Amino acid sequence: MQDKKEQLQQALYAKMEGGGDGPTTPPKSFLSRSTVHLEKGLNAFMAFSFGFSSIAVITSLCLVINFGLETGGPVVMIWGWLAASLFTLFTVASMAEICSEYPNAGSVYYWTGVLAPNKALSPVLSYICAWFNLLGNIACDSSFAFGLCQVISAFTKLAMGKELTVGTQVILSIIVLIAWEQKNKMKLDQQGWFSNFSAVYQMLSTVFMIALVVYISPSLSDSEFVFTRYNNDTGFEGSGSIYYICLMGVLMSLYGLSGYESGAALSEETQDAGTAAPRGMIEAVVASCITGFIFIVGLLYACQNQIESMLNGVTEQAVVNIFYQSFSANVNWTLFLTSVLLLNIFLAGFAHMTVTTRITYALVRDHALPGSTWMNVINPKTHNPDRVTFVVLILDASLCLLPLFSTTAFTAITQITTIGFQISYGLPIALRLYQHLFQPDKLKRGAFSLGAFSVPCQILSLGWLILTSVVLFFPQKIDPIEGITVDNFNYTGVVMLGTMVFAFAYWKFSAIKDRFKGPQEEESKDDPFELGNAYAINS
Repeated sequence: MQDKKEQLQQALYAKMEGGGDGPTTPPKSFLSRSTVHLEKGLNAFMAFSFGFSSIAVITSLCLVINFGLETGGPVVMIWGWLAASLFTLFTVASMAEICSEYPNAGSVYYWTGVLAPNKALSPVLSYICAWFNLLGNIACDSSFAFGLCQVISAFTKLAMGKELTVGTQVILSIIVLIAWEQKNKMKLDQQGWFSNFSAVYQMLSTVFMIALVVYISPSLSDSEFVFTRYNNDTGFEGSGSIYYICLMGVLMSLYGLSGYESGAALSEETQDAGTAAPRGMIEAVVASCITGFIFIVGLLYACQNQIESMLNGVTEQAVVNIFYQSFSANVNWTLFLTSVLLLNIFLAGFAHMTVTTRITYALVRDHALPGSTWMNVINPKTHNPDRVTFVVLILDASLCLLPLFSTTAFTAITQITTIGFQISYGLPIALRLYQHLFQPDKLKRGAFSLGAFSVPCQILSLGWLILTSVVLFFPQKIDPIEGITVDNFNYTGVVMLGTMVFAFAYWKFSAIKDRFKGPQEEESKDDPFELGNAYAINS
């Protein structure tokens, strides 16, 4: 069917050009924003697998489990995960409803533009959303790359007795990003099968790792420890500190469940997107919630009531320390399970960079970023935006340099990821709620609809996103003697403010505010000139 559509499109262009076989690129008069699409190479399961692989719940939890153990301990990890899972389901359901009507590579950025109350606000709101979402995705790529190298450092400590220096980890993380960038130049359907393998591997490897460590562990933690033990290694003391610590500790769960808009970012390349994309988003979150809960509970039971051994064991990675402890200090078995975990993280980072490039390309296509004209090129052989992928690599690598300046930089990167995502999720949900309450005549519904539950879900989602986003700007640790220092300072606000200042300056002092009109709604599906495939654009 797709081939016939392509032939019809080319025949139409050929006729307009005066006969012949016709060009493979449409005439310049039809190179509008709405006619430049990416190839529909994903089926329903691929949409789910990309979403699940991008959320990468096991990878995310492994990278921030130290933070969870220090900031609240098991009780906050378990109950915080359940609370975050519930509110994340409300949020993804609200987003899936919007995605069903507006399947587009720009996802939340695109939705914010088309849901704006009027055309005057559309460019401004979508521009703000675009920068927050872009920052969240770039930070997520960087956190996966640097987190992978932290686990590699733990591997070398076990294998050779020496950990990697921070500088070596930074260099290695950039090399990893280059490898992901090169793999992201493959055709999307090839990446889709790669992502299918990634999703299946993540689920099976999780069951395998947890079953093995629980079975082989000489003894297990008691249930009281797993579900009620509180721990505070943040430096904050006082009668009211417990509430503050509990709120801080939810970061582990928020980061573990971030990035679930990835299915929407690939919806433009998904067959039957109005149904498959929203279904894939929800299924990916449900699978992640269940998988993450099993992983957390399994690790806590396998740790033998030993928080101190997890945090200050043979390596700096709590998960690797649990492996080591479960296997009674057997290095070979610990290295084997660590290798399983390393592949998990690598696959997750590869899948997520794909999502980042698609969102960035959507912004480039609408001329929302500096250098959009140069980046707005699609590779005619692979249907990939190669220049966008290269720019994403540069931005990802830049954030990976932060650990050179602060020991808490990695936590800051995970917070930037979470806040960037949450603000960009909240904007379209808030605008959808505004339509429900004040502009019901503008409401459009796709194949997936929450019906009477739409408004309650949107209100609960917004409340959760606002509360948790504000909390993440607060200090995470404090020195009992020196207080807040350069070393333990939370740099999240600095990076966020710097990015927003740059975005504002670009809007204020460049020509973008004159040429950028916000994302435009797609042309009619009945339009014979609507393209389902990508074309090379040499601007």
